[in-house]
Amino acid sequence: MVEPLPLDRFQAEFAAALQTRRTPAERGLVVYRNNVYAGLADTLGEAYPAVRRLVGEDFFRALASIYLDRHLPDSASLTLFGARFPDFIETFPPARSVPYLGDVARLERAWLEAFHAADATPLPRDALAGLPAHRISDLHVELAPSVRLLKTAHRISSVWRDNRAPDATPGGEPPSAPP
Repeated sequence: MVEPLPLDRFQAEFAAALQTRRTPAERGLVVYRNNVYAGLADTLGEAYPAVRRLVGEDFFRALASIYLDRHLPDSASLTLFGARFPDFIETFPPARSVPYLGDVARLERAWLEAFHAADATPLPRDALAGLPAHRISDLHVELAPSVRLLKTAHRISSVWRDNRAPDATPGGEPPSAPP
């Protein structure tokens, strides 16, 4: 009698088999692998809608597929999956014909991280009113968790704004472009 695998070992071996096609048994899992990769490509497309629109669906699918071969999720949550995608785009030779694409992806990533950042309580307007001037240098200023600073080589805010899908945000409204 064959002893069944413990569930955690079975899951780990199944996940590893989905990432390769080395043996006949693993090749039999190709339909599952394709479903996993298609779902992850969809997730990247939702996270980077302007990039997807700029390059077209076919190119984006190919780009996502190659990215996924190198960078599968390392977390069960896909909310912020694809952090390395902007850097990957810049190293992907066929994407070099759109030199600002990596920067657009960085802006999309910054927007996604800001959108999902923790809420912060703003400092009340009169909080510093009674503070003596000599104590101001003792203050420690902390930015809200949603604040992102992005340095880009290209002027991309209008490209990003014009290529976001209207339904890219949960409220259905396109986000306002950064100044």
